[in-house]
Amino acid sequence: MQRPYRLCRKSDFVRLRRHGQRFSHALAVLIVSPQETNPSATVHLELHSRFAFSANKRVGNAVRRNRAKRLMREAVRLHLPAIKPERNCSFVAKPSTPDARFRDVETAVLHLLRVAKLLAPEERLMAER
Repeated sequence: MQRPYRLCRKSDFVRLRRHGQRFSHALAVLIVSPQETNPSATVHLELHSRFAFSANKRVGNAVRRNRAKRLMREAVRLHLPAIKPERNCSFVAKPSTPDARFRDVETAVLHLLRVAKLLAPEERLMAER
């Protein structure tokens, strides 16, 4: 995933975990919070939504954890243009994620984004098909 779309700073993770809203699915959990904006900034930059992907040891060994993160990352990447900006999002894999097909993980990601109201209206129609 390209750098502007990555959630990197520890402070962002801490804020997201403490104050974020959680949404759950059988394959993943989504934690969402608004991005902190700097009101003193003179130049207004288009803020993209930023994402983090994680999998803990319950998911399995390193190969299984990495597969789970890759599946979720690719599902988000395919739908980036339709995701609303200025949000911090963290996807956490569940133990069944590495065994799932990509189509199932993509459906789970779209479901979570739809429940969190992060998808643009035209993408919602495509996701329901």
